[in-house]
Amino acid sequence: MALDRRGIVKTLGYLTLLAGGSMLPSLLTAWYFGELAAFDGFALSALISFSIGTALIWAARRHAPDLRVRDGMIVVAFGWLIVSAVGALPYTASGVLHSFIDAWFESVSGFTTTGATVFSDVETLPRSLLMWRSLSQWLGGMGILVFVLSILPSAGGSGHSLLFAETSGLNVQKLDTRHRGSAQKLYTIYASLALVQIGLLYAGGLPLSDSAALSLGSIASSGLLIHNDGLMHYNSAYVEAILACFMILSCINFTLYHRAVRGEFQKIKNNTELRAFLGLLVACSALVSVCLWNSGVYDAASSIRYGAFQTVSFMTTTGHTSTDLSEWPSFVKAVLTVLSFVGGQAASTSGGIKIVRIIILLKLIRRSFIMRIHPRAVVGVKLEGQALDSAAVNGVIAFFFTYLALFAAGAFLLSFDIDDMGRALLSSAAMLGNTGVAVGAQGAIADITRCSAPSRLLMCVLMLAGRLEIYTVMLLGRKTFWTHSR
Repeated sequence: MALDRRGIVKTLGYLTLLAGGSMLPSLLTAWYFGELAAFDGFALSALISFSIGTALIWAARRHAPDLRVRDGMIVVAFGWLIVSAVGALPYTASGVLHSFIDAWFESVSGFTTTGATVFSDVETLPRSLLMWRSLSQWLGGMGILVFVLSILPSAGGSGHSLLFAETSGLNVQKLDTRHRGSAQKLYTIYASLALVQIGLLYAGGLPLSDSAALSLGSIASSGLLIHNDGLMHYNSAYVEAILACFMILSCINFTLYHRAVRGEFQKIKNNTELRAFLGLLVACSALVSVCLWNSGVYDAASSIRYGAFQTVSFMTTTGHTSTDLSEWPSFVKAVLTVLSFVGGQAASTSGGIKIVRIIILLKLIRRSFIMRIHPRAVVGVKLEGQALDSAAVNGVIAFFFTYLALFAAGAFLLSFDIDDMGRALLSSAAMLGNTGVAVGAQGAIADITRCSAPSRLLMCVLMLAGRLEIYTVMLLGRKTFWTHSR
């Protein structure tokens, strides 16, 4: 079946308009604080975005999109490229960055919620650009296509294709009879959590701007900050506790919140992935805290404070650091690195492989042992009491090994620019897992400024591949994907 080219063009037009429209708060901020260069940069960027978006929509004005799965993947892949390119314009148009590669890296890092940055001194940035960094990571957290779907008048049969191509997990669970309704409910929950977190941080004594920046970032599982020393700037157990709580909440499958509203608490209690996620998080927090106390790095209270927070930060792939990690034991650093590979639940804002896939892989290992002992036994792989079909199981296996292969390939290519192979491996993991930082012998590794332009482009590819769950990006490189036959 042929591609719906005009439907693809029209949807990309809406995405481009969204990118331009989302610059309005930053534009008003630049005007309010008298940041003339930034105001001109945002005005020009928005004008370019509106012009391109309007042209694309006009070209397919009489066509009602009817996107299939293949069309949806094309829209998602090119949509993220377009939005991240448009999002890079304010950095160059305002004169803050002179290299478009650097600007694109900053934009991709924000939208993919990776949280890495090319800026060595973020405190010198205009307030409007700091707001843009916060807004971009918040929009990318739940998915820019999900946001577009929530505000479009009608997506017809295209809604499932877009959700399937962008959202994480084995499948897309509908919260409403219409996919637009599902997207609206997801973003309502998402926005509500952000607003509650802003209120709690503001009540704790933080300025409103800091409260908003921290909330928009942490609820999206992103570690972009507005101070050079990160969370150490606040040195507040209260701030860390609030951030940890909402980082956990953002990494729980968002469909479970809808079930909570409907009173389906038994289904939430029996959710295998949720129990595994919280169980692993609590166990590793305790393990890290005990190791820190036993090694004499901190006293008991500080070991719990920092150990639990950093465990949450890395497992949710947010990448916040609240203390110097250089003196931490190697075992603890290894635990945090492994947790950054695991990630949170499916249909959440976290990166990584996802808990549900790890569960299925462990069930497959268990089945292989049983089959060794009882070769004629028929042992299925079940999740939530239901047997998974072979396509779903094979998809998990393929994803896992593709993820590892891409991680290894990224590390190999980065090693041409990064002398230390260990740092190359950790950098590849941080970009692909959308963590933004990794923990090595010198503590948290997040310095991108020493990487060359080709390495930054490679990191952008890794960030996009990790955010879009690999397949959407890699399938575009296959010749058979572009043929008319499915």
